[in-house]
Amino acid sequence: MTPSIRTAALGTILAGVALGASPALADDQRPHSLMVGDPAPDLGFDEFFKGEPVEEFEPGTAYVVEFWATWCAPCIAGFPHLSDLQDQHADDGIVIIGVGSKAAPDSKAKGRKLIKDQGEKVRYRVAWDDESTTWNKYMRASGSNGLPTAFVVDRQGRIAYVGHPTGIDPVLESIASGTFDTDQAASDYLMQLEATNLMRTFNVMLSQSRYGPAYEAGRALIDHPGAQRLNIMASIGWQIVDPNGNVQDKDLDLALAASKKAVELTDWEDPAQMDTLAWCYHLMGERDRAIDVQERALALVPDDDPATREALEASLETFKSAPN
Repeated sequence: MTPSIRTAALGTILAGVALGASPALADDQRPHSLMVGDPAPDLGFDEFFKGEPVEEFEPGTAYVVEFWATWCAPCIAGFPHLSDLQDQHADDGIVIIGVGSKAAPDSKAKGRKLIKDQGEKVRYRVAWDDESTTWNKYMRASGSNGLPTAFVVDRQGRIAYVGHPTGIDPVLESIASGTFDTDQAASDYLMQLEATNLMRTFNVMLSQSRYGPAYEAGRALIDHPGAQRLNIMASIGWQIVDPNGNVQDKDLDLALAASKKAVELTDWEDPAQMDTLAWCYHLMGERDRAIDVQERALALVPDDDPATREALEASLETFKSAPN
């Protein structure tokens, strides 16, 4: 399978989930000092490169505080998305603030030049955090260690979301309509934390060939309410069945369960997930099922993606050569 079609599914598991905990936990049980449901920390910026400065959160207004860096290609690629969201919610009392910081690490000169060069691709406010004040209050306090990372602050000044900016669209829509429930978001966040910790166990144990604890964690993830996400299910399935991987003792029942969920999550429209499912059937000796799924996957590959087509066709030939 080509890297290009695995990227979305097998990206870092933490991309959309910063570590946090439920507000109901005691202080000594909180793994990080900032999490969904908490009051948003005060802001502290040295300069605004673009837009009217924001010195403090105003009650009744919601905010997005999004951290980026000049060296972060996904951050730059996401500028137009944030701009579109700001345009969409301009009349909804929602303010988006992009934050560059020395702590990224990065430099103010590079940050100022990048935002100037981006021009109208950036149509929201952009600040610079030269003393790492805001970075420490948000990124470090929440245990977030990847960029870009966005924090949504609800109209009451509470953290409503922590994660990748691509996940904020429904949050902002709910806030705009008055239906967002921050308490429920905090509970969901705790479930995601538990799932993230289980996924970390699965990854570490599998890399060490400690298959017992790895598969125990994997089986716990299959029906975990915080793990019903493509990146988790796709990663479990593919790591087990990858023909170029190092897994010797393959739990094919676990791989099959995870792969079926990944296919369902993508409505049978993602060739990568279908390829993984086909490999599960192949390794289980179900030749006809493997061939059927792979042929369906091939039918979805666009004409302008010959590399993916070639990879899937090679797998299909492997399946066809298997004994009945």
